[in-house]
Amino acid sequence: MFNKIKAYVSYQSVRNDTVMKQVTYLNVQRFMLFSFIGAPVSLIHIIVFGFFNTSTPDEGAWRTQIILAHTMLMIVLILFGLFGYRVTRRQYKDELYKVLHIGFMLFIMTFGIVITGIDQLVSTNVTPFIMSSLVCGVALYTRPRDAILVYMLAVLAFVVMMMLTVTDMNVRVSNQVNGLTIGSLGMVLSMILWQRKVITLEQQVMINQQKSELEKTNKQLERLANYDLLTGLLNRFAFNQAIDEYLSKEEENGCLVFFDIDHFKNVNDTHGHPIGDALLKQFSQDLVDAFDSKGIICRWGGDEFLVFLPKVELEAVRKLATSFTQSIVNKTYQLNNEKVTITLSCGMTMKKPFEKELFSALYERSDKALYKAKESGRNSVKEVA
Repeated sequence: MFNKIKAYVSYQSVRNDTVMKQVTYLNVQRFMLFSFIGAPVSLIHIIVFGFFNTSTPDEGAWRTQIILAHTMLMIVLILFGLFGYRVTRRQYKDELYKVLHIGFMLFIMTFGIVITGIDQLVSTNVTPFIMSSLVCGVALYTRPRDAILVYMLAVLAFVVMMMLTVTDMNVRVSNQVNGLTIGSLGMVLSMILWQRKVITLEQQVMINQQKSELEKTNKQLERLANYDLLTGLLNRFAFNQAIDEYLSKEEENGCLVFFDIDHFKNVNDTHGHPIGDALLKQFSQDLVDAFDSKGIICRWGGDEFLVFLPKVELEAVRKLATSFTQSIVNKTYQLNNEKVTITLSCGMTMKKPFEKELFSALYERSDKALYKAKESGRNSVKEVA
């Protein structure tokens, strides 16, 4: 039970880390985009207010401060955008992404508060603070604890700003209440969007994990369907399919070689089935070493193995099969402190070019050749045309 709980906690930690990395990277991309959009907008403000005619000293001060504030905003946005681009290209640590995100959020909120304070010179407008709250709440995905901290600081700074810039008590209180409401709404909106995004990303992580597990399962099923579990060689079904596909090309020739381990039952009876299985595995590796680069190998069943060699001549196959059977005679298998020696019987047949044949026909002839090898005393290679 403890191991299951530990595995579940570990899985949740990995999943949460994955979600956080995706959210953080999305934020970097978003404020990069916002930076490159916001900088031209600030430039437009600078140009418009540069041509704005003022009639009072307060309006003149207001215009000057707005131009300075937007100039600062444009410069900072460009720097944030370039820095964000550099960060994404150099694969910095996630902690830097988070600092960049919080820093950008605080800057936008501070700018909204400053512009709202400047506007108090000519109006009671609090739109800049509303816009900064909405931008931070909608454009950036912020963890609830970070959102609460940033919005609390922003509302506190807004209240102080109103105390410093608004002399009319009624207007000041009204603006402060509006600021508290706006900040609260922005915080709630940020938390709602965060929750929705996290759920979406968690579902995507789960889908990707399930997809990966499904692909792994499919590969396992494919292996079970096509390969012999003990030796790792192709099984009957897969071998038959592969050979039939090749035999459909009438112009090609090829040779089917049938190997049978002589008196394999005696190995099981004398040494036990585990030794017999170990022998089959090592013998299969010998087949792979000898024939894998030249043809297709199959464990047909029990101690019977088939090898199909395409585009070969009979004499070359005869020499190859004879050489292999002789190498097995001269080999001693060391299997769990047991020494085992074996011999092979081998039957072979050719598929002639420009003649259409089914695998079943080749198999029948190779089986007859194998029978001849056994009748002749085993440990030999025979062929049937």
